[in-house]
This record gives sequence, structure tokens and C-alpha cells, in this order.
Amino acid sequence: VYQNLFAFREDGSILWDHDLGCIAPVRTNEPAFDVLGHIFLTYDIGRDPAVIVLAPANGGFDDFGSLPTDVDVPDGPNGRELGYFYAAFTEDTDADGVLEIITYTYDCIPDCASSPRINTVWRWNGSYYSEA
Repeated sequence: VYQNLFAFREDGSILWDHDLGCIAPVRTNEPAFDVLGHIFLTYDIGRDPAVIVLAPANGGFDDFGSLPTDVDVPDGPNGRELGYFYAAFTEDTDADGVLEIITYTYDCIPDCASSPRINTVWRWNGSYYSEA
């Protein structure tokens, strides 16, 4: 499914849009917002979910590198580069109302199916999400 994300002005004109290309359907995260007003969306290309985070900025949104791009990546989904927070989910780990993004991987030793999940927590530092 070919998709775009749009934000509209009150008069119905387009304020901002982003070409997502042919990725899995994007849906709102649960929860969709945190106390900072950041907007969280998710999509899943079939193996692991990904998180998109958007913050209102002049004339549109800052995505902190979380949006898939049209960069040509031969092994990416449909030749596209995934966003920064692939294999990820959100959680308010410290109960302050600000969502953290948790990315994960597996060391695959002795194999991926039986190896433990390794989580990395990304916290908002006032400017961007940094590894905790």
C-alpha cells in the first residue's frame, strides 16, 4: 500500500506531508501522544514494529530521523531506508508522562530464536532522543 502522511491547516490546505512509499499501514501508537505533545505512530513491515515520532515545528514536524525515507537501500523494504526506531515500541518507563522509545535486538547466540532480547532505551533530552 502506497502511503503519505499529511497534516492540514484549519482551512483544509496541506501544511506538511511525507511520502512513506510502500510500507505497512501506519497507525496511531497507544498512547498516541505524550505530555510533550509528541505524536507517536507505528507500522510493522512483517517482522518487527517501528515507531515514528513527530513534534510540531515551524511549517511542519520534526521526525528525529524516525520516518522512512526514499533513500535507495537494496535490502530495505521495497528499497527504502527504515526510520531510526525500527524494532521498537514506546513505554513511559519512569511514569513522568514522557514516552521513551525502546529499540531491541537479539545477539543470535547460539541462534536468534533462543537468544534474549537486548533493549536500548531512548529518552527525550530536551532536543532529541538520546540513548539512556
